[in-house]
Amino acid sequence: MTSSPSNPDADKPDRLRRLVEWFADAVAHDRLEIGELERRGREAGVALRRDELHDVALTWPGKQAASQLNGACDGLRLEPPVDDTPARDQLIVGDNLPVMQLLARSTPNLVDLAYIDPPYNTGRGFTFEDRFPAARGSPPPGGRGSRRRSRSGWLNFLFPRLIALRDLMSERGVLVAHIDEHEHETLVMMCKEVFGESSYLGSIVWDKGNPKGDARRVAYQHEHIVVFAKDAKSCAPLRRPKENAQRIIAAADAALRATPSLAAAREKFAAWIKEARGLSGGEAMYARISEDRRVYRLVSMAWPNKKTAPPEYFRPLAHPVTGRECPLPARGWRNPPATMDDLLRRGLIEFGKDHTTQPQRRYFLDEHMQENIPSVIRFAGSDDDRLRDLGIPFEHPKPVELSARLVSWLAAPDAVVCDCFAGSGTAGHAVWEANARDGGDRRFVLIQAPEPIAPSANRGAPEHAFRRVDEITRARLERAATQYNGGDAPAPELLVRRLVPA
Repeated sequence: MTSSPSNPDADKPDRLRRLVEWFADAVAHDRLEIGELERRGREAGVALRRDELHDVALTWPGKQAASQLNGACDGLRLEPPVDDTPARDQLIVGDNLPVMQLLARSTPNLVDLAYIDPPYNTGRGFTFEDRFPAARGSPPPGGRGSRRRSRSGWLNFLFPRLIALRDLMSERGVLVAHIDEHEHETLVMMCKEVFGESSYLGSIVWDKGNPKGDARRVAYQHEHIVVFAKDAKSCAPLRRPKENAQRIIAAADAALRATPSLAAAREKFAAWIKEARGLSGGEAMYARISEDRRVYRLVSMAWPNKKTAPPEYFRPLAHPVTGRECPLPARGWRNPPATMDDLLRRGLIEFGKDHTTQPQRRYFLDEHMQENIPSVIRFAGSDDDRLRDLGIPFEHPKPVELSARLVSWLAAPDAVVCDCFAGSGTAGHAVWEANARDGGDRRFVLIQAPEPIAPSANRGAPEHAFRRVDEITRARLERAATQYNGGDAPAPELLVRRLVPA
């Protein structure tokens, strides 16, 4: 890591003193907190670069100035001031850059899931304007159909906000960002620079099932969901519940209750699996019921790669009825003899009717209720009707159902979720929905600037009294909160705060 002061010969004693203080304060649990060191450097006007992390750098006009907007919150404060920010659902009205810088100073390591839907830089105007002026000195966006898109302007807007968001995240924190084809590659490169190459956890393709009507180019029917970690070693594995696991187990229980024998229940359940719709190939393999009435599938125990296993992995298994040796996998077993003996003892190896069939291992569904989050998610739902019922005018809102799934997969039950581009408030709505489903106690911090509603959004739209986007955000959350007032549980309370002069 190197420092790059604007004048290396000026104020050397003072800079040296501050540098020593930074390192001392940035050490926690016997490790150097690089993010804290960088944050302090920005506050003092000294850029700290991790040169070794970037073999390929993304650059654009205005980048240096954008990376040093460290004093955006000077002379500002949040009103009302509160001490228990992680324990309250909040909507903060104000420019998200100074808001996040203020939060990072008062409550560092606050955010466990940064779930954002930043501007896509389409050049169009929706409920808010999605246009960014070009950086000074860069060539103007030109050509027919450019719609005044400026990549440098978009980068200069988003880059410091990603830095501020990273400073606000906890060590287990994960960033999830929606983006479409306009800036997907650019966003990934920018996030690699902010979070580091090793923190890139991948991009999910959200298949919306509805191709865009573009006769000249590829008709996109998907968007991207970019995923980064604050620290890849500290965040939890990206896992989700098997979508149909409970449904499969319920079908097996129903077959067992409806039939007089285990054999009949097995036949009935296997028929249900064959006819059931919506099961993935892996889920449809769970078509068997064990002697102790648990759902399971069979998995090969063969050596998993093209190399040959060590000699001891070729010990044959004797069939429990015929006593003769069963066929061996061509490259040996997956497990050593001690493990195979343990699997036999626990009844986890299933033999065929005789010794001519290669044995396989049983995998019980109730022990494998989760799976890796896949690179493609198919979801074609829309929230237009939902927002219409709430009386909320907003173009192209993220579906609450999809967002609630992502929140439940990626945010622990006690997590704090932040959306610094709150828009219509979908992220907050999704947090309440995820909590209602799994009993979690997640909290959210939404940030929305008091920007006027774009004139184009009002053309042909039903009459409404909203003048600014933050008014829409607040109204949607207040109206949605009443949907989660059931039984003894009170409706969620929303704390509204504002960015004001100090």
